[in-house]
Amino acid sequence: MVITIDGPAGVGKSTLAKCLAERLGWLHLNSGLFYRYAGYIFNGNYDDLIKELDKYFNNKKFNIYDDLAEKAFLTSQEVGEKASLVSSYPLLRDLVNNTIRQIAQQHNLVAEGRDMSTVTFPEAILKIYLDAEINERAKRRWLENPQKDTLENIKKALEERDRRDREKEVGALKQAQNSWYIDSTHLTIVKVCEKVLLKLNNMLDKGKNDDVG
Repeated sequence: MVITIDGPAGVGKSTLAKCLAERLGWLHLNSGLFYRYAGYIFNGNYDDLIKELDKYFNNKKFNIYDDLAEKAFLTSQEVGEKASLVSSYPLLRDLVNNTIRQIAQQHNLVAEGRDMSTVTFPEAILKIYLDAEINERAKRRWLENPQKDTLENIKKALEERDRRDREKEVGALKQAQNSWYIDSTHLTIVKVCEKVLLKLNNMLDKGKNDDVG
């Protein structure tokens, strides 16, 4: 089974995904780590990038996500900016999506990203679009490391990231038609996690009752 969480940067997708995965005993998969690694090794040539990634993915096979999650340098803002740029390349998105789908054959997933509901797992059991007001998203990012940058600069960077993500020809950020929209501006992620778990349990219980009937 797969639960997907899409939404803009700084909205709390990772925190929610971790909470759900821990409570359910599922694998938390952040699709952004694949694109961050791609941005990190990108040398300006997309053909070289695809070859390197294909070799890396094949060597790691189903342990690839564990390996990516251990690379702390991938979480930097600089790598994130590079990831946002290279992630619009169609062949890269195809490679990443196919790799993630292979992982889903072995695990129940809570998968977060920009197009998990619309492209990668349109058949997911529960699709979530997590959102929050831009000022709240900037504040959350700033509180993670107040010394690194100003609140205003972080807000501008998020607005630019939103623009790029929404204007991509492939894998653009958008809400799936049948996804559950959650505005977390005035909610803690723990509260959102509880709401999602309640909805999931109700869905699964209803499915069991329908099977019996």
